[in-house]
Amino acid sequence: MNNRKNEDKRGTMLPEAWLTEVRGTFNKTYAPQCKAHGKSFDVHAETHPDELVLAVSFFNAEKPEQIPTTYVVSADLSGKAPAQKMLDTLVDSAGVFFDQYFANPDWNDYFGEWTEAEVRGIEFFYIVNRENIRLSLLADQLLGSDDDLS
Repeated sequence: MNNRKNEDKRGTMLPEAWLTEVRGTFNKTYAPQCKAHGKSFDVHAETHPDELVLAVSFFNAEKPEQIPTTYVVSADLSGKAPAQKMLDTLVDSAGVFFDQYFANPDWNDYFGEWTEAEVRGIEFFYIVNRENIRLSLLADQLLGSDDDLS
């Protein structure tokens, strides 16, 4: 999974129990949209020495060749904000994005550059793209060792 600071080493994945809970929340919150589109949400998150990265994809698990919509958000681990508050803010920002995404049936506003934002005193950066995070993580495993992607 690409991170904003382009660190060569892999990040440390957040606990699967937390990812499962967040994934379930998105799938439950947007159940009508998931059913209508035949898609579901996937959530991945990892920490780097000075960064937290969260990716939320709306994708078709049955047809991985279909291009997903992915919201990736990154925040600096500066120690200024409590970790739980930072995580909650990043998850909330993904929810705000998908609220807007589903509110406009013709939404097509993908962009390839990190955009800065701030919510509740937490500064973060986000990008919206078509990356299949599952395939990216699989590629990282196939191409790199446990310690280094280069």
